[in-house]
Amino acid sequence: MIPPQQLPTVRHFLRAGAIFATLLLCQTKALAWVFPEHESIAQAGAANISPQERQILALLWSSIKTSQDHLCSSPDGSGALSRCIKLESLPALAGDHSCSPDELRKVVSTNWVSGILRVADELRHDLQGAETPSERVELRDRSHIKMQSENVDYLGRASGTRAHFPLPRQGDQLNPYLRQVLNPDAEANSLGYYTIFHLAALKFAALSSNETSSPNERKSYRARGLWSEMFALHFLQDAFSAGHIVGNWGGSAWAKGTHDYYSENGLYAINWNHQGHKAYGDAFLRPTDLHQSSDVLNTSLKQFLAAAAGDEQLTQLLLDLPLYQAENYERARACGKEHMPPGKISQSLLELIRPVAAKTPRPTRGPRDVHRPRFRMELGPYIGVNAGVRGGMAFAGYLTPQPSTPRAYGAMSIAVRLGMGVEGVTSRSLDGQIFLQYGLNSEFAQVDGPCLECPDDIRHNPALPRVPSRSGTNFRVRLPFYLIPGDTLLIAPVLLALAPQALSHVGLTAAGGGIIPWQRVLVTGVGDFQAILGREVGLTLFDWPGDPTVFIKAPPSQGQIEVISFRTIQLDLPLLEYRPVRSFQSSLTSSLLFQAGSAIDFSTEGLGQSYLFYLRFLFDARFYLGTSLTHN
Repeated sequence: MIPPQQLPTVRHFLRAGAIFATLLLCQTKALAWVFPEHESIAQAGAANISPQERQILALLWSSIKTSQDHLCSSPDGSGALSRCIKLESLPALAGDHSCSPDELRKVVSTNWVSGILRVADELRHDLQGAETPSERVELRDRSHIKMQSENVDYLGRASGTRAHFPLPRQGDQLNPYLRQVLNPDAEANSLGYYTIFHLAALKFAALSSNETSSPNERKSYRARGLWSEMFALHFLQDAFSAGHIVGNWGGSAWAKGTHDYYSENGLYAINWNHQGHKAYGDAFLRPTDLHQSSDVLNTSLKQFLAAAAGDEQLTQLLLDLPLYQAENYERARACGKEHMPPGKISQSLLELIRPVAAKTPRPTRGPRDVHRPRFRMELGPYIGVNAGVRGGMAFAGYLTPQPSTPRAYGAMSIAVRLGMGVEGVTSRSLDGQIFLQYGLNSEFAQVDGPCLECPDDIRHNPALPRVPSRSGTNFRVRLPFYLIPGDTLLIAPVLLALAPQALSHVGLTAAGGGIIPWQRVLVTGVGDFQAILGREVGLTLFDWPGDPTVFIKAPPSQGQIEVISFRTIQLDLPLLEYRPVRSFQSSLTSSLLFQAGSAIDFSTEGLGQSYLFYLRFLFDARFYLGTSLTHN
């Protein structure tokens, strides 16, 4: 039983832990292609345009280039002496680093965008050298953490919406599907957002070619058109990620797990024209992915450039889109929205979208229809059980005549734990594990080791040990910290109320080993190593409550016997953890781990303090709660 006076502290821990875990769960709304993959697709798509189209693109680029931004002087960055933002980088900055075309315009002038480009370049280099799928997954997950450090809103933009995912289809015909994704009651989705931003871009491009408008008006429309098209292309690219084709519905653990599985392992995707290709996903871009997605991007870009050139047929069709509706689409925010924005789109306008949409992969069907197999990740609250043994050496305490002489020490334990699993949303080099544990510890008797110069009170006989065998109740907690152990208990509630953006930085820093990252997980081919001093702590109450342990103060050979009844509190401080094996299947997970640590015995009745150093072997099993395929 937890004493009543301690209940507020426990509630405080649970509250801070829940806040911290919720922060890490922001990553469960998976992003699509990583930044350099977005760039590669856009670069390939823009490469295959005619000289005349390239001139139009240069004119459009000049309309958005200012002296305050980080844009290159030309769309392809030719002649640039330092890293600048090329055309290919704009779709990568859209959606993931901005929520609307106007916000994308502002992002290119921020100070932090240079850090984003640096992280992207590092990721591109590292992915080229990655030799195994697990390396690519680790690089992808770590890049998200680095992006968050540069842009505090990065992961938050992906939460609360499925705008980067296509909507599950109900049939096999494109026209009904286009109506479905654009319905204002429809869940936010990638093809829907591509459509509205692309239509806005076409409208502005067509208006920019109207010679009756003033030069300033035409320049403004060119700029608004290009920003809207670049924003639209991000969501068009998202539609080709295998993880998004399939991982487009379900509770967070199932959607993210399915997304990650198909991104790595791929699937055979079929588009609305009944053409197929082998598709992969985030951090696993293959030549076939690049070819398919860049070809469709090229189709969209050419249509936009044709509108900017004054194509009469396009201009006539775009009369069906009122300017106010295009401006409403331009202002639509793709972050944190559950549904598509309102707006009626005529069939003739849908025909403009059809050449592009027909080349996108058909998404999977929904939960009540035939669909591909789903996979769960380690995410969410769980109930766990564990059993372990530990052994080592004990020194001092219990009236030993030779404190420096070691005693053999051994114990067994069994426990239940309530925790939050976030392994599936953090990289292997981060540790966001949070839990509260209750269990039982049973220690073997400790007898004195060899000591040639010790007095008579040497206890080699288990019948009269230095420390009798004993059992006790164990409590254990684990929580990442920012600077000093336990500080997230205080920081998380305060920052949640006053500075939620700063909370994301604190949480990810804590998961990454703290502001001084000495507790960062060291990932190796044989397992993961981590220093955990202060991150995990245990407290064992021997004989609290219950009958006290009996200690015989002097052996019978001395002619007098004094019996002392005592109780002990043992503070357990693990120092180093090694995790060699881990297995996860649906809602169950199991793992083996080794811990090296120390502990201190605080005994009553003047028996002094004893110091223990141990190696602990533990088998840990968890059952994740809330395993529904369709609900969080």
